[in-house]
Amino acid sequence: MQSTSRIDWLNQLNTTVIRYEKWKHSKLVATELQDLPLHWFGRDEFIMCLQENGYKDITLCANYTDGLQPTSYKDTLCFSAVLA
Repeated sequence: MQSTSRIDWLNQLNTTVIRYEKWKHSKLVATELQDLPLHWFGRDEFIMCLQENGYKDITLCANYTDGLQPTSYKDTLCFSAVLA
């Protein structure tokens, strides 16, 4: 497996192309390419998306710990919401 990535900061898009190879008896027998686009949202953008789609009681915590607020880009953001 090999992969390459390209980041489009303006459109918040990370595109990864993954190449899979199948080898048998030291010979390449198949190749497959997978295009994997990944869009990302900022924290506030994601909260707005939840609100616009009918969610309420939205809370955010860091690193799967209720009440712990994110303080670093390394934190895992955890959202909780109720669909109204």
